[in-house]
Amino acid sequence: MDIKKFGTEYERLEKTLEGKSFFVQGTNSTGKTTTFDAIIYAIFGSEFIDRSVKIAETRVWLSNGETSFKVERRYNTEPKMKILNIGKEIKGSKQVNQKLFELFNIPNQNYAKIIIDAFRVPQNDEKSLITSCSQKQLEYVITSFLSCPEVIEERQTIEKNISYLHLKQEALEIRKNNLVGDLKDFDLKELRNKNHYTEVKEFIDQFELGKIDKTVSALEENEDIAQKIKNLVSLKTSKSEELFRNARELNDKKEYYNRELLDVIKQTLSVLVCPVCSKEIDVTKIVNRKRMSKCPFCGQDHYDGKLYELLEKEILESNVKMRELIEKDEEIKYEVKRISSEINVLNDEKLHVKVNAVILRILENAKDKRNLKEEYEKYNSILKKYEDEFEKIRIFKHEVSNEIDQAENEIKRISEDIQKSITYRNDVLENKSKEKIDEFTKKLNDIYSKIVYPLPYKLLLNNGSMLLDNGNSIKSCSVEEIGFSDKRLVDIALWATILKINKEKNVHNINFGMIDDIFENIDNNEIKRKDNLLALLNDLNKDFQLIVFSINKQINEKLQLPQEKKFEIQTKIHEFPSRVV
Repeated sequence: MDIKKFGTEYERLEKTLEGKSFFVQGTNSTGKTTTFDAIIYAIFGSEFIDRSVKIAETRVWLSNGETSFKVERRYNTEPKMKILNIGKEIKGSKQVNQKLFELFNIPNQNYAKIIIDAFRVPQNDEKSLITSCSQKQLEYVITSFLSCPEVIEERQTIEKNISYLHLKQEALEIRKNNLVGDLKDFDLKELRNKNHYTEVKEFIDQFELGKIDKTVSALEENEDIAQKIKNLVSLKTSKSEELFRNARELNDKKEYYNRELLDVIKQTLSVLVCPVCSKEIDVTKIVNRKRMSKCPFCGQDHYDGKLYELLEKEILESNVKMRELIEKDEEIKYEVKRISSEINVLNDEKLHVKVNAVILRILENAKDKRNLKEEYEKYNSILKKYEDEFEKIRIFKHEVSNEIDQAENEIKRISEDIQKSITYRNDVLENKSKEKIDEFTKKLNDIYSKIVYPLPYKLLLNNGSMLLDNGNSIKSCSVEEIGFSDKRLVDIALWATILKINKEKNVHNINFGMIDDIFENIDNNEIKRKDNLLALLNDLNKDFQLIVFSINKQINEKLQLPQEKKFEIQTKIHEFPSRVV
């Protein structure tokens, strides 16, 4: 191993370990934790450590028993790997990582970091496996070390399929909502045209049946009533137009009312296509683009977020105006109904004929029967155009309704498939995992009981959470609920269990473990926690290469490690000796 540079204060570490354990001792701020991170960086790269590295230059030689290889890393430079057995060289971050995962037998790259984290106990409690992992991740780590990859892979396949089905369901919901919106628009247009169509049809029928003369006479003989009807008809026309405008605004606001911004963005952009390849936009990418303030359509940076602002404004306005528009819609409908009722009473009881806006307009324009004939021909043509348009709308609505039905059936089918997958995952795979977790818990408590002896403490795993049962209560293994010393011992017990099970079941080709500031905040009063811990480490050292860091220089002797020559890790702050075995 050769760490030439790592951070601004770190100078060099160089040593051939040949698979042996080694111990790093130094006081505070001398570079122990930096060395801890530098070793992980040298092997796996910057994404596997929780610190920002501005300067780094490392080389590390590794062997998994069959293959020997060298990894070289330098900040802002693509890493290189050389397979020493065959002299093959690999370049590039992705290519080197893929080969490392292959050599270490880490099949799922998404979980690679937490798998590697399982082989180390950091100084910072917040970065420990128990604290930093989610319940799902911790359970995955544990089951992955129990030689049940078939269960893990099956679960991953099912969860990937569930995610895919959710995305497909979401796309169908968006498609269905767009179709429903189209139907509403055509319903509104059809309703408006049918009102005019009905009035035109009344004139056509009266003309063809020879009743128009009676209507003309009734209006001439009852001028006061005729004028009243004209006023009412004009008011009805005005109110009908107001109702149509309000209904259009109401439909528009319904698109945004009580909706989540991302859902509105997806639906808004779902109707767009790429101007180059004519493909529809992938709405599944919009969530990340919104989070990173990128253009929701193309994903480019430096987007000013105008669309997000406009749609968010629409949602806020819709939430405020929706009730107002609904109330206004009801009021206008009531007015139109009342006015229509008054007109019908005058038509039926006073004039005994049917008069509407179209008939009044025609009679005002027509000076004699010849003009009336021309109006008939004109409006008869309009009537036919309406009927043709209504037929087109009927066909369109039928097709759209079928598409909506198909989408709803597909959504229902997908929902059933999702539920079946969830049920299978929860019932079948959870039971398989439970058997393995019970096995792990037993091994974990075998080790933990030796560390806390003679206390009868034991550890429990519940839905991926680690719990401590002290005989009186059960608490979560976090420093908020148990002391730092107890939390540290739980972390070490988990780490040691993973090391042992990994070797026993030959899961991952990793045979080393790292632990930083091993005795920090661990007391040794009534219970000999440190003595118990040293006994555990001596047991582990028989089968594993341990990399131990501590401020306590006596640990190396107590670990019963054979002594070899010293080497020094140099930093710009201090120089401190580190024993290597």
